[in-house]
Amino acid sequence: PGSSSVSKGEMADSDDADISTDLIWTRKFCGGLRRDIGRRLVPYYKSDWTDAFKDGNFQKSTACIAFLFFACLSPAITFGAMYENDTKFNLGVSETILASSIAGIIYSLFCGQPLCILGGTGPNLAYTVGFYKLCLMLDVDFLTARVWQGLWCSLFTVILAATDASALMQYCTRFTEDIFSALISVIFIVGAMEQIFDAFSTKETAAALLTACLSFGTYLLAVTLRDLKKTKWITSGLRYTISNFAVSLAIITNSVIAHAFPKDVDIDWLAAPDKLEPSFQVGSAARPWIINPFGGQGLNPDRVIRPLPTWAIFAAILPGIGMALLNYLDQNLTSLLINRPSSARKKPAGYHLDMMVLGALIYPIVSVLGLPFPCAATVRSVAHQNALTTFEDKPIQGGGTQRIATKVIETRWTAFAIHMLMAFTTLVGPLLRNIPKGVLFGVFLYMGISSMPGNQFFERFYLWGIWSTADYPQYDYVVRLQIKRVHLFTAIQAVCFIILYFLKDSKDTSVGFPFFIAALIVLRRFFGRIFTEEELEELDGHDLAPKPSKDADPEKADVETQSGARALEEKVYASEEKAQPELEEPRTPEVVDSSLRPSEEEKDALPRTKASL
Repeated sequence: PGSSSVSKGEMADSDDADISTDLIWTRKFCGGLRRDIGRRLVPYYKSDWTDAFKDGNFQKSTACIAFLFFACLSPAITFGAMYENDTKFNLGVSETILASSIAGIIYSLFCGQPLCILGGTGPNLAYTVGFYKLCLMLDVDFLTARVWQGLWCSLFTVILAATDASALMQYCTRFTEDIFSALISVIFIVGAMEQIFDAFSTKETAAALLTACLSFGTYLLAVTLRDLKKTKWITSGLRYTISNFAVSLAIITNSVIAHAFPKDVDIDWLAAPDKLEPSFQVGSAARPWIINPFGGQGLNPDRVIRPLPTWAIFAAILPGIGMALLNYLDQNLTSLLINRPSSARKKPAGYHLDMMVLGALIYPIVSVLGLPFPCAATVRSVAHQNALTTFEDKPIQGGGTQRIATKVIETRWTAFAIHMLMAFTTLVGPLLRNIPKGVLFGVFLYMGISSMPGNQFFERFYLWGIWSTADYPQYDYVVRLQIKRVHLFTAIQAVCFIILYFLKDSKDTSVGFPFFIAALIVLRRFFGRIFTEEELEELDGHDLAPKPSKDADPEKADVETQSGARALEEKVYASEEKAQPELEEPRTPEVVDSSLRPSEEEKDALPRTKASL
């Protein structure tokens, strides 16, 4: 797909399947969007659905759906409770669940990177609460004004998609990605531990101890069952099955254990809703799902029927732009983490297409329905990708192992199924309420710790605890660089990580979290004054991205192989013809231009058949 000619700012057809060219400037209106549709959506759409059911992937995909259903539902309920408290029930649990469901289903159908999971985020929550307070101060209906905020946000998101704005993410390097990934892991771990410790201050001793035991028991059982495939126990097929469903089995087992204790042990249980209805009440009934953008529905604290002032429609432009920029950063930073070269993906990404799906399809719907604005949720997206990835532990000289992704199931089916299940949460509400919150804390602990291997920042930070350099694992950067230079790079990352964590941890400053991530990208541009090019290549460079394989798109791979072979053959013929002396006039043979003569590697790449030269 695409033009066969090469112009400035564009790539040739041969580069369209190369995942290292996901982020380029096309310098054309909707150029990146059209390129994403031509190189990602259309060629791979069928395989995006079928890959989940072939080559032994069905079991792993099903286990991923069961695991991520709980991993997505619990944050939706948590964010919903926070919205209820901070917006006085203008938004709540029903709205967050429905927003995640609708957005996730639409996104899985049309997006460019289906491994991303949409949902609520901390910065989005903080920004929405700020807009709610602004509406109270200006005495306008929050939900009505928010429709216009959402529509303006949709417009500017479409503009960002049409102008290749996501290509700016090409300047984000591993330095920023590793900090961002480390932050997500720590947030999950610290968040789970805070909930466990909080039980000791709010619950009786027996309930607090049971909560802690359920949390750590779920984590340990999930890890044990996951690693069962590395042992020789039972049959290989049964080991593989148990390992795939490790988290789900740990949830079920510990939930059953919790029910064995007396009812007077007052632990917290998952608060699944009985029905999906708007949280805001107008009189004795819930507000209508469809919000009139011009008011007249009494959506204010006094329930006064009044129109939305005309000036408020245009005043919502600035908050709409802010929300668009916030979601742009959240969405693209998460996508960048999912699409990093070490992920073992074979299919191209679709950054611009993802933004267009958000702006043109999702945001208008959630605006009119009065739902939170979803975007790619980093924690859930990384957990989704890891659940579909096959990892191998590579031993390292000097001790330790390095986790390497060898295969990832790139499918739309899992995200679609997860969010379809969330849409029918109320049907299984009574069943979900039998799951203790302590069990879900253990799941969060599992998600945080399991995402740490493979992060180079953690690897280098671990070296600080080894006082003898002779005992360091022999990573490439340890062997090739001075250790003090490695530690300096790690120290800079650690300072940035700490600042980022406190920004994210505070509700008042969390809205600035994505913008600080963007500032890290700018900061990295000045590292050439501190580190040499060789040092940055080792410490901040990615491994080479895997080349597209025949498994990803057999027809395209075959065509590219054949065209490459033909090009090499033509090069050989050209050199042979130029080197061949004429028979009529014998003369001293001419010296062959070395640029026309194929290299030994090119000769080896030619097909070894009788039809070859």
